[in-house]
This record gives sequence, C-alpha cells and structure tokens, in this order.
Amino acid sequence: MVDRVPPLEKVLDGRGRWTEAVAHEAERSARHIPRLRDVVSLGMLGEPIAITDVEEIAAVDRVRRAVFGGRPAPTAPSRLFVPEPRGSRSVTGG
Repeated sequence: MVDRVPPLEKVLDGRGRWTEAVAHEAERSARHIPRLRDVVSLGMLGEPIAITDVEEIAAVDRVRRAVFGGRPAPTAPSRLFVPEPRGSRSVTGG
C-alpha cells in the first residue's frame, strides 16, 4: 500500500484519520520505508487523534484484536488506523 500513496489519498478523499500511536509508528518506520514520509508529509490522514478516554481505548483495542488478532493491550493507545466518515471524530462511532 505504501507504493500506492496517490490512490490511497484519492480513496480516502479527506476522510482518513489515524491515532497518535499510528502516526508515531509511521514516522519511525519511514526510516526503513521512505515512501511513508509521503503519508506523513502530505497530511492526508489529518492531525493524529489522541485517544485518552479509557472506554474508547478499550473499544479501539477490541477492534484491533478483532481485525488483527493478538492480545489485549494493557493500557496502550490504539495502534489501529481508523478511516471515518467526513465530519466525524469519534473512534467509537458516537
């Protein structure tokens, strides 16, 4: 997907969002996968969302495990990229 940044930007059409944890991982991984710099620098995913509410952290963790598997995160913020409809900022859909 990294080599397909322009199509990704077109598909997202301004609706893509990411969490602070995902943005941080993308910045770190850009050292090894330079095309990730485009994702970060183009701002196509907007400002990273800070997930601080305990219930939202738990909800994101449930989605992460349902999609990717793995163990529950003790208290870590989301590592999940969540596309959302325009105008919505809630990770839990509320």
